[in-house]
Amino acid sequence: GLAHRDLGGLPPYFPVNVSEAEAGERLLRFCLNRYGIPGDFERRFAVQPVRLVYVPIYLFTVTARLSSSIVETDTCAIIGTRNLWYREAVSNYRFAMRVRQYMDPDRVPGEVQDVTLPLEEAVQQAQKFGRELLSRDRKRFSEVRGETSISHVNEGQVFYPLYEMSYRYGGKTYRGVVDAANGVVCLSDHPMSMQSRAVVMGSGLVMLGSTLFFVICFLLLLLIGDGLVMIGGVGGA
Repeated sequence: GLAHRDLGGLPPYFPVNVSEAEAGERLLRFCLNRYGIPGDFERRFAVQPVRLVYVPIYLFTVTARLSSSIVETDTCAIIGTRNLWYREAVSNYRFAMRVRQYMDPDRVPGEVQDVTLPLEEAVQQAQKFGRELLSRDRKRFSEVRGETSISHVNEGQVFYPLYEMSYRYGGKTYRGVVDAANGVVCLSDHPMSMQSRAVVMGSGLVMLGSTLFFVICFLLLLLIGDGLVMIGGVGGA
């Protein structure tokens, strides 16, 4: 029910559309769908106090041109602060930027993060995003040849709401991040049952043993091959 108003050129704030309780439920369901989650997880899952933060985002429209007929344009969102422990982990997250719903900055309920990433670095990351688009198109259209280019348009800044969450299970604390605008779980730590850990460790040991086996066989073949050459040389003399 927050009405949009003219922000006077200041970065707009995206609204919070998901409650803390709903975010906790989304986090629980996300973890329950992870591999190896313990059988008593839902019963012992306990959400800790939630922190709502507004994260500065640089918005770019990036265009990668492979040829005159193959052009790809996409939105690139660069997190504008270094003060987040999960910054790298959510760097490829697709923020819901298409829905331009803004709220009154005087009624922002969370903590607003400072912008600590210079615009120049954000532009460099947007250019990197463009190179990735171009590389992907080159693989898809390997037969196409032409003059390539990458361009970007700076669409300005927004502040985007995220829930920084933590929960307790089995005497340990796990962390997660939930999109407060649409309820998507951006990332989360989660425990694994002892049986699942054993399976993962067993699979790793099997792979390690197989690798060592092939390495040893390869080395033996090299040694045997060298021996045959030497024997042949002696016999020829």
